[in-house]
Amino acid sequence: MASALLLHDYQKGPKDVSSPGYKYPEVGPEDIDKKNERFRDEIRCIKKDQLLEEILLKLKILEDGLMPHPVEGFRNRSIFKKVEGVYMEHSDAMAKRQLDESHKPLFMRLTREGYRVNGELMPQLKENIQDVQIIEDEMKSSWRNYIYDILHDEELSWIAMTIYVVIVLSILLSVTCQMFASVPEYHDHYVHEFETIEMIVTIIFTVEYGTRVVIVRNRCAYMVRLMNIFDILAILPWYTHLIGSTGETSIGGVMRALRLSRIAKIRQLATPYTNILLESLSNTVTGTGSSVALLLFICSVVTGSIVFECEKNAGSGFDNIPKSMWWSLVTLSTVGYGDISPSTTSGYFMGTATILVGILLSSLIIMVVGQYYIDLLSEYQNENRDIQKLLYAKCGPSHYRSIILNTTPKELYSRIKPELTCIFEELEDDSTEMVSEFEEEESSLARKLME
Repeated sequence: MASALLLHDYQKGPKDVSSPGYKYPEVGPEDIDKKNERFRDEIRCIKKDQLLEEILLKLKILEDGLMPHPVEGFRNRSIFKKVEGVYMEHSDAMAKRQLDESHKPLFMRLTREGYRVNGELMPQLKENIQDVQIIEDEMKSSWRNYIYDILHDEELSWIAMTIYVVIVLSILLSVTCQMFASVPEYHDHYVHEFETIEMIVTIIFTVEYGTRVVIVRNRCAYMVRLMNIFDILAILPWYTHLIGSTGETSIGGVMRALRLSRIAKIRQLATPYTNILLESLSNTVTGTGSSVALLLFICSVVTGSIVFECEKNAGSGFDNIPKSMWWSLVTLSTVGYGDISPSTTSGYFMGTATILVGILLSSLIIMVVGQYYIDLLSEYQNENRDIQKLLYAKCGPSHYRSIILNTTPKELYSRIKPELTCIFEELEDDSTEMVSEFEEEESSLARKLME
């Protein structure tokens, strides 16, 4: 390397090397040794911080060279917030599309494999444009589709926005009345007003919920969605109280407060990282929730039974195994209410062992949640990078800054929506193809075994 530097320095002389009188200087071994020694001295003088800065600079240059758009431009905080807004718009649009494909009365979309109508692939439509046009006209003229869109997309028209505002205000009014109705002074003076408001709000919720259930496809699957379960729980207590049951209507207000998480669009106010965290928690529950629950049950049964044997004659409150299991669950979760506690030496040892097992279970859950979060964060970063590439390609290298800063995320998303949708659908189709190939391999293996 030093030899190359030496030759480079020597070649910095006259540029007219083709002149007849020009001679290259001779490079002897002594000159190379001097150059090497000087190079080593320069390396020794470089501080560690400077060397680290040089390495980071080289890595950044490498990253900029690999990226098809200027990385530094998208590191601007204002531009990055717009990119996050575009990602949220895309995420909401894809969630709405999945909901439409599962429950909209009539829904058709074009994929790589062909047209899908209500989720079913119909390859014959790819060659018959007239049938496609008929289905599109039917989608536009269908009154069930129109009502479905009004109740599921508040930005569709002023009617949809009015219904959305009425529902939100009804929820807020119902929750507020339920809180003030729990105060004895207000409840005694305004009991009739509270009951009237509760009746009106419940009727509004009943009409809205019943209309949604009537017009959708796959009604059973629609009704067991989490937020729809909250909806039915929000109106049932008032009807049970109306027919003379002992049920309290205050629980309806609690469920309506939970319903705010869907109707008030709280997720739009959050950052993508909040959604990633919530999704990682949801994936943890659905992916490993049964395993963790089984481990927790086994540990509570074993430790509860052992501590019962240790403390049953000590009069410390461990009267039976179920009560000991309650103590075990509280101790495994490292909460420790202190309502009962062991008093014998063997009970102390079991309490210590139970606490250690609880710490191990907690660390296992934390690791699982962290892994899901890392995976989802990686997916978000990849999608964010795709959005940056598409925005740079659509806006142009000379105007992308001003266009992104002066345009709303919704308008930016409309510019790149077809490309982003294609990327999302390709990922879906690839995963579907992988599942179908796996199922084909399983079926072929089963046929071979039967033969």
